[in-house]
Amino acid sequence: MSDSLNLIWFKRDLRWQDHAPLKAAIENGKPLLGLFIFEDFYPQDPSWSLRHWQAQFQSLVDMKRGQEKAFENILVLQGEAQEIFQHLSQARSIQTVYSYQETGGNQSYDRDKALTELFNKAEIPWLEFENNAVQRGLKNRRLWDENWQDHMSQPLDEVDTESWVSPKKQILIEIKQKFGISPTLQNELKIWPSQFQKVGESLGRDRLEQYLQQRLYKNYGAKIGQPHESRFSCSRLSPFLAWGNLSLRQVFQAAVAELECSPHQRDLRAFISRLHWHSHFVQKFEMEERMEFENLNPAFNSLHKKQEPQLFLAWKNGQTGYPLVDACIRAVCETGYLNFRMRAMVVSFLCHHLWQDWQEGSRFMAKQFLDYIPGIHYPQFQMQNGCTGINTIRIYNPIKQSLEKDVEAKFIDAWVPELKNLPLAFKHQPWLITPMEEALYDFHYGHDYPKQIIDIALTGTKARDILWALRKTEAVKSQNQSILLKHTTAIRDPKQRSRKIIRK
Repeated sequence: MSDSLNLIWFKRDLRWQDHAPLKAAIENGKPLLGLFIFEDFYPQDPSWSLRHWQAQFQSLVDMKRGQEKAFENILVLQGEAQEIFQHLSQARSIQTVYSYQETGGNQSYDRDKALTELFNKAEIPWLEFENNAVQRGLKNRRLWDENWQDHMSQPLDEVDTESWVSPKKQILIEIKQKFGISPTLQNELKIWPSQFQKVGESLGRDRLEQYLQQRLYKNYGAKIGQPHESRFSCSRLSPFLAWGNLSLRQVFQAAVAELECSPHQRDLRAFISRLHWHSHFVQKFEMEERMEFENLNPAFNSLHKKQEPQLFLAWKNGQTGYPLVDACIRAVCETGYLNFRMRAMVVSFLCHHLWQDWQEGSRFMAKQFLDYIPGIHYPQFQMQNGCTGINTIRIYNPIKQSLEKDVEAKFIDAWVPELKNLPLAFKHQPWLITPMEEALYDFHYGHDYPKQIIDIALTGTKARDILWALRKTEAVKSQNQSILLKHTTAIRDPKQRSRKIIRK
């Protein structure tokens, strides 16, 4: 074999800066081939959506726009990763493969195990770098906070792309001819619906700078739970973090620098604490990948919920008869974004009020989120479903949430236009309208907007009684002990944790 080279494999790390494996691969000094693969197994993944690939494609376009010369060394391919790496290892002398560790779903985990076997047989070192302070192989979290703080305080990994030693062009041509993207897929990837937030490294940096310098975070704490206002007061950095356009460390260090002169420190501290929770949940999933399919606390397996497809269909189509629930579902399907409180509420409505299992709902919502991260998505879904045993059970009242979080019904107006011409009270509770008022506003309840599919007063009480009774059983309590030992640190006070995080 000839043409010895190294490989840098991009996945959810689509950026040029603060990129440890790229920095190490370039500094190695050997010819370096970059790879990004639209992997064929993803369309069979029940949590996958074309919008996820579209976001990655847009991120790659932004990388090319930012550093066109360096990007010439990166091949964007389609196929099975095992087949591509097998071909490369047979046709070329591969010295080392560089990448970040990936805390993904079950199918990406299986792919990584197959690749590890392939690389071991071929005697090719695969150097996987720790990603956003998430550690592989942990048995408990005793020193996890300290590692997170150390990682976040380290200097950013500055990448000198001018030193990139390019592989021979013939290698690029040959591999692209064999594993290039099909024209059909390429056309689909180029589509970017106008309702989606734009992504990419340069846009991520611009948004971070704007959010901090213009102090858009000043109402972060007050508006984080509001479905309309949060779309402007929250950072909206989650898609950039999901696809690696920004590292968590870049955001953390920029926010801490702003903290020193900020007149809104309380709001900024709340934002910084969310960065810590980001890694915390991914770490939990890294240690418990079964959470994609199973209850974290197996004692909750004793819950038997009758599956009612018509209820699930009404929920996912935004036709439940509860305006805020329907607005949330319609908004996330159309835009890929929903604030945290509303994500929790729609999960609670599905799992508690409709009394449906969480698995199908989690897969549906994963498909919608433009900022889908498996390590955050599944632990959060289980928390809101109430099946972890260690988190409090939250059964949200969608009417109360509507009246408190969407006071002027701005969000409902935007996403449930069939109620837009009604007085404010009926936008929140259209079932209160009288026949005389129906005639006055030319609105027919049950025809122009669906009637409530369940009575939340009854369903909420039933779910609360069942879940709290189960939570008090010895079966749940005994499992909780091992869960707490594995997934919590020595720091128990959230305020103490927040102070410790930003002290450095």
